[in-house]
Amino acid sequence: MKKIVIIIMILLLAGCSNEKAELNENKNTSDVPIKENTSLPSNTYEDHNPVKVSIYIDNEQGSLLKVIDKYETTWEKKKDIVVLATLPTDIDNPEYGYMSEIWPLYDKYDMSYKIGWSVSFKLKNGEEINSTLLKPSDAESYYDYLEIYLYDDVNVPAGQWHSHLLDDEINEKTIMDAIKLTAGEKYEEIDGPISVMVFSYDDNEDFDGNGNYRGKSLYKVEIYNN
Repeated sequence: MKKIVIIIMILLLAGCSNEKAELNENKNTSDVPIKENTSLPSNTYEDHNPVKVSIYIDNEQGSLLKVIDKYETTWEKKKDIVVLATLPTDIDNPEYGYMSEIWPLYDKYDMSYKIGWSVSFKLKNGEEINSTLLKPSDAESYYDYLEIYLYDDVNVPAGQWHSHLLDDEINEKTIMDAIKLTAGEKYEEIDGPISVMVFSYDDNEDFDGNGNYRGKSLYKVEIYNN
C-alpha cells in the first residue's frame, strides 16, 4: 500500500505564498452548514455522540504515531511546525496508508458526524487566543502569529495532489482530517505551548453560546517549541 508519508510530504511542500490571500478572499463566505436541531433546549444539552477521535503524526518510519498529551518541535518563522491528522478511533497503532483508504476502516458511523478543530494559545502581552475552526477563515484573526491550514485527505483519490481547503470548498461531505500549523511572522510573541483539539460534532447543540465545543468526542494535545 502506498504510504501516508506521501500525503504529509505533499502538505508540507504545497506552496503557501498565496494562502493568506486565498483565505482573505473567502472570509465573507457563509458559515459551514450545520444541521439544525431544536429537539433539546440548550440548558438540557446531552451529548450522545459515540465517535472516538485521536490525533496522529507520521513518524516517518512507516507508521502513524498517536500523540500523547504533547509534541515538541522547533519553531521557525514561516516554517511548518507540524502536520496533525485525525481518525475516528482511539487505537494507538492504526493502519498506515492514504487517508482515502484507511479512513473507512475506522468510520463505524459512515461519518454522519463532522470534524472540527480548536486552537488556543497565549501571547506575551497577556492576550489569550481561543478559536473554534469549522472553516479555514476561522483562523484568519491570528494569522500573523500562527498560520493554520485545514485539509480533506479523505475525499481525494489516493496519491492525488491537493492543497489546503478554502471556505467555498466546505460542504456537508467535507472531512477536515488534517491540520497544518505554520509559524507566522510574529510567532515569537506566542507565550508557551499551542493547544490543539480535534472533535466530532453533529449540530449547533454541540457548541455553547460562545461557539466553543462542549461535547465529549474530542482529543487534545499541546505543541511545544523546543
